[in-house]
Amino acid sequence: MRLRAGPASPTATDNCDDNVQIDYDEVRTNGPCSDSYTLTRTWTATDDCGNQTVETQTITVLDTTPPVLIGVPDDVTAECDSVPQPPTVTASDNCDDDVPVQYQETRTDAPAPTATP
Repeated sequence: MRLRAGPASPTATDNCDDNVQIDYDEVRTNGPCSDSYTLTRTWTATDDCGNQTVETQTITVLDTTPPVLIGVPDDVTAECDSVPQPPTVTASDNCDDDVPVQYQETRTDAPAPTATP
């Protein structure tokens, strides 16, 4: 489960207005994948006379952590009639809750034994 921190709750003061209105806006700009993007957060404080102050925060979100494979067995040596079946391997990731796992098996035959005189 991923938790996302909410935006800050700034306050504003004004020399004449005791109740300055603060508006908040957040814009997401997508990056190359769903877990890499930019958030631009903007707070606008407006007093009773329409004077404004605008402050912006930019958050660059990058997914740079690779997933972790879970359940990959150790290497073994087996007889030809007891090669274990491939297990079910899963993956976990800090940003993606559904990481697909691809499986490929390659057989490499050993060289034939040589006869000794």
